[in-house]
Amino acid sequence: LDQIYKLHVRPYLDYGDIIYHKHDPELRLDFTKRLEQTQYSAALAVTGAWMGTSRQKLFDELGWETLYHRRWYRRLCHFFTLKTTQYPEYLFSQIPPERQMYYSLRNMSSYQEIGFRTDRYFNTYFPNVIAEWNQLNKDTRNSSSYTEFKRNLISTIRPPKNSTYGVYDIVGIRRLTKLRIEFSPLNAHRFRHNFDCLNPICACGQAIEDNKHFLLHCHLFNPMRRDLFGQLDDIQGLNTNNLDSNALCALLLFGNSKLNILSNRIIIEATITFIDKTKRFE
Repeated sequence: LDQIYKLHVRPYLDYGDIIYHKHDPELRLDFTKRLEQTQYSAALAVTGAWMGTSRQKLFDELGWETLYHRRWYRRLCHFFTLKTTQYPEYLFSQIPPERQMYYSLRNMSSYQEIGFRTDRYFNTYFPNVIAEWNQLNKDTRNSSSYTEFKRNLISTIRPPKNSTYGVYDIVGIRRLTKLRIEFSPLNAHRFRHNFDCLNPICACGQAIEDNKHFLLHCHLFNPMRRDLFGQLDDIQGLNTNNLDSNALCALLLFGNSKLNILSNRIIIEATITFIDKTKRFE
């Protein structure tokens, strides 16, 4: 990792949303795209998802923020430290004066923005971070500690991870994830992504083969479905008869935050068992 950093990362300087190469600025966009693609490839490897899966759905599933937001987060954290510690002095002295606001407290602790004529200059550190700082809400800017500031920032950029409730079946979780992000061997998913499928209709010939049809309606899997709902009926406090098809499908795929971890684990394991028994993903 140290070698990779010295050879491929260190020569690049991160200014705002654009990464500049210190020797050749024309490489900035190419390198930024490669970084984002690397993160996307890592998400595919972690989840077992297929190339072409929605980046946003993948990151929502994993609870990942984009690399752009990570750079935004690191810049603002550095600026918060610089502002509060006033060190190093040669950088602190470059911070412009605070705005004088007489009619509203909404922009308290905001700074005079630095003028610019080119996007390249705006994407350098101080013009960019000052503009981003002024966009933060008052409570975040006036955080009492570095830890509180980081927590406030992360809450705005990091999506909550979809839990698997401690289920360790790697193959089963990967199949479940493909249903969650709606790019799986089901015909509707493959057809929508133009993935070697000419027709979204299920093999039963009665409807489009999407998550809802596969999990709840396809008569080809009725025996497996009876076993699935038989396990759910044993969960205390859960009555599937009161749920419509959308809510029931969501329950099978994601569990329910109102139930305890053990109950949700039973639901996820039962759904994975159903998927395995149908042999639809083999």
